[in-house]
Amino acid sequence: MMTDTNEHHMKINRWNLVEDWISKCISSHPACKARQRTSGFLPTRLVHVPFGPMPVQPHYRLIEPATLPPGFLGNRYVTLSHRWGKDRNPKYVTSTANIDQRLSTGIDRQELPLTFKDAIDAAARLQISFLWIDSLCIIQGKDGDCATELTKMADIYTNSFLNTSATSASGPESGLTSSLEVHPRILRTGWNHAVGETQRVVDLAFWRERVAEAEINFRGWVFQERALAVRVLHFTFDQLAWECCEEAAAEEFPDGIPQELVSVSTRFKPTTNLFPSTKPTSSMENPPEPCEESYGIWKTLIEEYGPMELTKAADKLPAISGLTRAVQRQVGDKYLAGLWKKTLISDLLCSIPKTNRRIRGVTQAGMYDKRWDVSKRASEYRAPSWSWASVDGNIENYTHLELSGKPTSIDGGNATSRALAVILDATTVLTNPDDAFGQVSSGSLRIYGQMHRLAIDKVRLSTPTTVMRATGDFVLDCIDEPVPWSIYDEAYFLPLALLQQRFDKLPTQLTDMATLARDSAYMRLQTYRKWEVQRIERNEDERTSWAADIKRCEDHLTTLDAGEYFDRAPRLLLCPTEDRTAFKRFGFYNMSSRALRCLQKCTTADSLYLDEYAADKVFKPDEAATWGDVITGVFEIV
Repeated sequence: MMTDTNEHHMKINRWNLVEDWISKCISSHPACKARQRTSGFLPTRLVHVPFGPMPVQPHYRLIEPATLPPGFLGNRYVTLSHRWGKDRNPKYVTSTANIDQRLSTGIDRQELPLTFKDAIDAAARLQISFLWIDSLCIIQGKDGDCATELTKMADIYTNSFLNTSATSASGPESGLTSSLEVHPRILRTGWNHAVGETQRVVDLAFWRERVAEAEINFRGWVFQERALAVRVLHFTFDQLAWECCEEAAAEEFPDGIPQELVSVSTRFKPTTNLFPSTKPTSSMENPPEPCEESYGIWKTLIEEYGPMELTKAADKLPAISGLTRAVQRQVGDKYLAGLWKKTLISDLLCSIPKTNRRIRGVTQAGMYDKRWDVSKRASEYRAPSWSWASVDGNIENYTHLELSGKPTSIDGGNATSRALAVILDATTVLTNPDDAFGQVSSGSLRIYGQMHRLAIDKVRLSTPTTVMRATGDFVLDCIDEPVPWSIYDEAYFLPLALLQQRFDKLPTQLTDMATLARDSAYMRLQTYRKWEVQRIERNEDERTSWAADIKRCEDHLTTLDAGEYFDRAPRLLLCPTEDRTAFKRFGFYNMSSRALRCLQKCTTADSLYLDEYAADKVFKPDEAATWGDVITGVFEIV
């Protein structure tokens, strides 16, 4: 049984450890030091955290830094990441009705939920005088200033000294709960006539169970907070955990997570750091340009963000507007509903595979473990069909393509990419004109390229057994939105780029892949030839001929022999909109470049002659249908 004295000493040891993590981060981490605040930014409002003995009925005032002398408050404040819970309008939030009172006399501690009280106590323990909590520091309600404050999220979390996260809490009343007793798993082994040894049993799911799969870290708004903050202190169900731009640690592993536990999930902060400090060194053969690196980090961020949950589906873009604003400061590019103008062709090439979800957490009733599938298109409009933001689920971005036609070095060879289409215009209409990174009400692409009718063999497939997901990829009878034949009757594919890879020597993993592909193609070829012979012997209908499949396998083997197996031509799948005024995306697929070159009239963007007539001539679906199987011109995608 834990005594009051033991509990007191454990709390002291715990906060001493936190202070050690902070000190090490500030003094020894280049990436974190590069993030140290220099702007003097402070949020519009902060909760003042008094130090010293607690009065009988403590109150916490809201203060507005802009009304005070510069430097009067210092520049350190703590932020809080938490789940709002089921009540979207709790009594403790700041509103136009109580803001004046909170600025003058403050908020009664008894009015606050337990999580907020614990966050105040944590800030006081770290001797930090100010705390920012969204529901207290932003005036809520239709007459509040949410729209204005949302544009400041990048600055609020980027400049926060520390972000505390109620990682294991199910709601605002759960508190910053973590057991004070940490029990490393120690095992003593021994054998007859031998000296015994003490071993430590390491849980390979340690970080995943406590942090990565905590329910709060699947919340869209919290994702942004965690990515923007330079340091995050997680209150997990059994101990504190730490992550900054260079290190992940926990009370059980105070000096850092052991190498055997390091994974993608433990490196969330380093891989999503929008402010990289490491300059290219002579050992880096082809160091990325700063803008290219920022674009790459953005792709990593949206792949992580894709399956995140939102109470309001319309918040898909607003919930990462702070991250978007931070990226825009790095790249200086025009933002288009989750994509960037300078890399638009490459950004369009993303797919949405089947997404499985698992989260773990703890409530007063104990730990819980939930699993389900999530991968769907938004039921109400929130982004154009060509944006990843129009769907929920995992996002797989295409590799960054330069599209210059110039070879770039890759492992064992070189790669060349060139565009097969030209973006003539890209626009979005903002719901709030003052927030260039927020919600959109519409969006449109005008693109010049070559559409090919998508052929589906209805004779052999009496039902769409093998079809495209409405949200983006090939699946076998496990689609989230069944695609009817009526769409395929008017569906097209639009090649956007050509990626060619040539190897002096195939890397081992690609050698195995090519060998497997060759064996598989040869086996299929033999099968199709056998079936075609049987069809002829039975005098069956020509429409069931296997000749096309035989030719496809022969071409596949030729491609492998020519070293072209890894060449790809990514394409968008398009169909008419409901009002038949434009096209919309309903899928994405990679075809081999050889197969693309076999298609009639297929060419590259450089040789697509864009005369004045072509630039003004936008093909509508009904008109496109009369032009046959291949159409070169301008198409609008919404």
